[in-house]
Amino acid sequence: MKRLLLRMMVVLGIIALAQMAWAEGTATVLRAHPWLTRGVEKESLIGLRFAGAYGGGLDKLVFRLTLKQCVRSDFSNFQLWIQPGPAYAFYEAKAVLLNGIMTRTADQDPEATTFTVTFENADYAAMAQVRTNGWVFTGDGDRLWLTASVKESLSPEAEILVEVVSQTCHLGGNTYRLADAETPPVHRVYPYRYRINAYLRNERIKGALPNNTSDVFDSAPAQRVANLTDLTLIDLYPVYDATTDSFSLSWDRKKVAAGTVSDTAGMARLRTLREAYHPKARLHVSLTMGANQTLDSMNTGAAFLASSLGHASGDRYRAAFVQHIVDLMKAKQLDGLDIDWEYPNTTSGHAEANNNEYHKYGLLMRDLAEAFFPYGWELAMCTNQSGWHMPGGEMLAAADFINAMAYGPWATWLGNSVMNQGINVCTERNVPKRRIVVGQAMYSNGAQQPGWNACASRLATLGYPAAWDCDAFKEAWTYNGKSGNYYYFLGPSTYRAKCNRVRLEGYGGVMSWGYYSDVAWSHPLSLGKHQAQAIWPESGVTAVPPQAADGFYELDSEADWEWLRKNPTVNARLMADITFTHDPLPIGNFSGVLEGNGHTLHLPADTWICVFGNAALIDSLSGTVRNLKVDLAGRVITRADRAGDSGPETQQLAGEATAAVLVADLTSGGMLESVSVTLREGSEVQGGNRAAAVVGASWSAAGATAIVKQVRADIAGKVHVSTETAIGTLWDAPQCAAGGLTAWFGGPADTGLLLEDCTVTLRPGAVVAATTGSQSSAAAGIGHLNNYNAKINGLNIVYCTGAAVSGKQTTVATPMPWIASYSQTSENYPGISGKIEAAADTFPWETWWLKTYAPLRAPGYVLRLH
Repeated sequence: MKRLLLRMMVVLGIIALAQMAWAEGTATVLRAHPWLTRGVEKESLIGLRFAGAYGGGLDKLVFRLTLKQCVRSDFSNFQLWIQPGPAYAFYEAKAVLLNGIMTRTADQDPEATTFTVTFENADYAAMAQVRTNGWVFTGDGDRLWLTASVKESLSPEAEILVEVVSQTCHLGGNTYRLADAETPPVHRVYPYRYRINAYLRNERIKGALPNNTSDVFDSAPAQRVANLTDLTLIDLYPVYDATTDSFSLSWDRKKVAAGTVSDTAGMARLRTLREAYHPKARLHVSLTMGANQTLDSMNTGAAFLASSLGHASGDRYRAAFVQHIVDLMKAKQLDGLDIDWEYPNTTSGHAEANNNEYHKYGLLMRDLAEAFFPYGWELAMCTNQSGWHMPGGEMLAAADFINAMAYGPWATWLGNSVMNQGINVCTERNVPKRRIVVGQAMYSNGAQQPGWNACASRLATLGYPAAWDCDAFKEAWTYNGKSGNYYYFLGPSTYRAKCNRVRLEGYGGVMSWGYYSDVAWSHPLSLGKHQAQAIWPESGVTAVPPQAADGFYELDSEADWEWLRKNPTVNARLMADITFTHDPLPIGNFSGVLEGNGHTLHLPADTWICVFGNAALIDSLSGTVRNLKVDLAGRVITRADRAGDSGPETQQLAGEATAAVLVADLTSGGMLESVSVTLREGSEVQGGNRAAAVVGASWSAAGATAIVKQVRADIAGKVHVSTETAIGTLWDAPQCAAGGLTAWFGGPADTGLLLEDCTVTLRPGAVVAATTGSQSSAAAGIGHLNNYNAKINGLNIVYCTGAAVSGKQTTVATPMPWIASYSQTSENYPGISGKIEAAADTFPWETWWLKTYAPLRAPGYVLRLH
């Protein structure tokens, strides 16, 4: 009997399989991300969602691309991926690359504007009944995604239509008919290289800071709005009405019943400002969890009301709720929606939790993304810096961009490492860097939070410019029944360094939480203004400069210099002076030839070089720079002091903490010749462990050469590595060095390091100082000489009345008028010559002469007092 039953089951199974083999289903065409982001390696162009898949291998798919204002060569690396359902958008971590046969028409014509991409499963015939390779679908909701790499230089006017040419496809023995919209929407390109997104509150747009008597945009609205790409109005809430058992939207957080969506003074004001000063800026609205939200796990009934957004995203209400949002977007003519739902929790280790809340959130994101695409609206979401309220990767992938909260309400939110935390919770889930908008805060620490305006007012009493570089100041305070000893905040230099890191590492932009808390634009501590100097709404399309017959590229603009930064191996020639209107980024490793042609690079007072790490126009030079002038009126500053982020009195310092105007590290093969650097009064070079006017460190390997020849440094500003204990220690690293020409000069015994015919002029008010840690040295010429064979021929110092050189050397006398060193064996330096010119009545010749040793006794040394 058992055998008979078993045979019957087998027969029934065969019959069922046979029926499945001839089943017919529908594959829905999907389009995620209506806005293509330039520089994304795996941009999802189009997808297919299979309903009721019985499993089996796919045979072939043909896609057609029709391009406007772009060409075939702007796209590369086409790939087809299979993604198990349920899935909300392309998410690489759970997708499998299909390694079939890919053919592409127009391969020989890079300027083609129409072409097809065909993917074919070469094993389909053999695997029709035996499912053996990756082209296998296993269940309902499986998806296919076509991806491609998108060039960063893609025109902002580009439009891309991607279609599935195939009318049907075969999956095992099943036939799937492809369903698509009658008029498929086109992809467009986000027009800016970076997003600059400001979060703004309804009540703070009209009557803003800090006492609700002024408008946040009343001070220089043209500058503020022109430097923002996204204006995000917060405080839109889902509201549950128990009477009708439905959800609606309200601008009033305190409402507990359904409310009507009405325009607000804040939104009207933003729209007016946008039309007046930046019509291309996007007007977004941010949807938050709702009144009385909690982060507790939700189940049913009343518990859902604690998280209205969680309730509204459930199966019962989601479709109607999405329609409410679509109606709002249409009525208010909005450009996008941001969901600030820092929920649900992840498991330990930040793994995605397998619970109903993740599922609901993902379905909400999916339905919103697909509802938004025909209108070209953007969908964004906000992620929590800490990572334990992190949405799953699939929800992240459904968004056009992520506003990553790279800050937190405690002491460690100040600098670089907490920025890493905010970014990593996205990159660990394979969100492309170009989709991550890095959040920054305009408020003080969570225990107090008086807002940036109140913090800045207090800082003003501490004096400038020291407070600009501090992220904490020590002072007893009491606020809302709490007390403490430190104010924590994000200072302007750290703020700029974060913006510049976004540019250096290729993230999608910056977001400011609490932009309404900023001080007046004219105030030296206006974070909005500092942000605008570091990152701005540029198009991102950089033209290639013309190339002369000798192969040199000809540069005459700030944009050309940015092109050179991205192409550091070429030979280039300046054809005109260049004035930087925004913060230039260091050229990572320049190995070509830069011919200055006698022209000048100008850095005005508002233009800084400010980064986490080495700060200079050129980070590392193994090539040649000659016939160039640099004029600094602004600041060169490294924020490497925050590498450890262990609190306001951190002793940790990153290895790359050098600041210099022209070159941070002159390495083997590098050469500076006929170069002059001028530091204007009020300018500053501030390093973490080394600081110099021209070259931070000159170091040549054994058997190699590095040359500093005919270099002039004219200093009326300040060159220093220092500590500031009055308002919180920035750093206190030992063995630091500051030099008027170079902070560090050395290499192994058989190096070919040469310094020849160089002059440093210290004007009245000039400062060269190393006043931090122990064994820190400073000199008007070379802060630390650490090489026996380095040749120094003609190092000349002109010391004017009122100049000051100061160090904190404990083992050997410092400061020095010429060369300093804390090496105890430095008496044997050969080949050193030069001269000092100074006024006898102001030059501290007696102190320096009596305390100095080897370099001043070297043959050829002359001390000339006038």
